[in-house]
Amino acid sequence: MGLHGTLTTYCSAPDNVVPPTTYKRQTHTDYKTESAYVNPDPVPLGSPAQTPAGSHLRNLPLRRLVCASGACNASSFTAKAEFAYDGPLAASYADISSYMAPTGLPGNLTTESNWADATNVANTLRTYDNAGNVKSLKEPTVNVTGPLTPETTFDYTDSFSAPPAGVHTYAFPTSVTDPAGFVTTAQYHYGVGRPVTMTDRNGLVTAINYNDLLDRPSEIIRGSTLPVRKQQKSTYQYTDTPGAVALKTFRDQYNWAVNDQRLAQEVKFDGLGRRTKSRLYEPGGNIDTDQDMMQWDGRRESRTHTGHSQRLPCGQRPTMTS
Repeated sequence: MGLHGTLTTYCSAPDNVVPPTTYKRQTHTDYKTESAYVNPDPVPLGSPAQTPAGSHLRNLPLRRLVCASGACNASSFTAKAEFAYDGPLAASYADISSYMAPTGLPGNLTTESNWADATNVANTLRTYDNAGNVKSLKEPTVNVTGPLTPETTFDYTDSFSAPPAGVHTYAFPTSVTDPAGFVTTAQYHYGVGRPVTMTDRNGLVTAINYNDLLDRPSEIIRGSTLPVRKQQKSTYQYTDTPGAVALKTFRDQYNWAVNDQRLAQEVKFDGLGRRTKSRLYEPGGNIDTDQDMMQWDGRRESRTHTGHSQRLPCGQRPTMTS
């Protein structure tokens, strides 16, 4: 296989085994080879100038065929997928801060066509803006009734909690409209790049705080614009001490209670970030509802249920006693 062009993948065999002369299945992939894609951009790479300068994209598939034994081509296949790139832009922003137009083509996937057979094809269509964001998505089918357009649209108009003056990024999806016409919105923290408020399709607002040195969520309030007694708050406490890494989560048990934080969970991790223990308990009390001890590969080793002091093997459920 060259640096770009055509790749044919067959079954592999050990060096001391004669490979078969026929195959039950083979996959054939063609790649984009136009110079506007594969040529390097001489400015950042310091390469000699090439005409035209490209985007140095050498792994964009053009066509993928899955075939049975025998010939594998566009007219003889078991399954086929074709890909088209860089259709017309759906939006172009002239005020993006520090924007530099690409010298080649961006390689945005705009059409993906999948054939179940020689005549039946399903197309997925995407449009983009000049920042490389997906502006619309049309999928082959949508499970809705009525004369609805199977299209999801995205808006990237900046919405930050404390933006600097005169800066325009169009970097985050601030509004998404689904095929049924329902809209979800989000506002972001400019420095962290994560949402601080999210409004779902029912108008329910969720607020997220990041009072943590590593910008992890420290508090999530569901229904933050509702009266306090109708909100649900979750708080997160992180322990980053080597050998004692843990996460504690506290949640409200009742909607009508004011931040009771009566549902608590603690998860401990080993030095590789694997969960070693988790437990549910009552803050300020002596009740642990259950504890899971984990094996090194993540499987449950045992469960202890405090209510009846059973230690159970993996997969066995406790029997509840009064």
